[in-house]
Amino acid sequence: MALINNNGARQVNAFIRLQEETFSNWTQDDVFGLAIEFRTLNEVQDYFKTLMGGNSGFDMLLLVDRHGKVLSAVDRQEKPRTELFKGSSMDFVAGLENGPDRAAMYVKRPDFIQSSLPFPHTYLFRFKTRDSEGKSNGFFLAYVNWSMVQAKTAATMDEYLANGIQQAEVIVVDNTVETALAHSRPQQVGRQIDNHSALEAYLHSPAVEEAGPFVWQTAASIQPSPI
Repeated sequence: MALINNNGARQVNAFIRLQEETFSNWTQDDVFGLAIEFRTLNEVQDYFKTLMGGNSGFDMLLLVDRHGKVLSAVDRQEKPRTELFKGSSMDFVAGLENGPDRAAMYVKRPDFIQSSLPFPHTYLFRFKTRDSEGKSNGFFLAYVNWSMVQAKTAATMDEYLANGIQQAEVIVVDNTVETALAHSRPQQVGRQIDNHSALEAYLHSPAVEEAGPFVWQTAASIQPSPI
């Protein structure tokens, strides 16, 4: 069981680290802040399409102003619907102004993302954009394709079944609120886990080792963190 869990941990953490590395590369040069300043948003739209075309790890890319108004957006849907996003508001952005320039957090997906994915939350990478004078003027937001994490969770469950362990459940859980972030039974995603004293004690014990963004043995915890 430990071998199966550790293998699942490595796969999920490797996926998150790859997206972190990709996002860091995308934001080495702040072309986004200048696009907001000089209103070259069509060029950003084309650039977003190029970025999304070369990476399946993200579900949606957004450029928003300081107040959270969507200026450019591209998602993974087959039919372009970016005009529906423009002008929508990301209310939580106002609270990010005093945060680090580049960070990650686990958030609820915006309601206007009409994704077919059954996951209401995902990992968000954010980058504070700046104008030519160095003043912050918005954010570049990249939402991780959470179905990839769910798929790796399901693959770990398949390993259990292949090894004759029929009664297992595989869960990525936020142990601060004991809620399933990914689950071998997808209908349980977003729900509180059925807990008991032994599991609760384990979740909060030193035996749970840090492994990148996730704490993964029985559980996983994601906290906002600079990247």
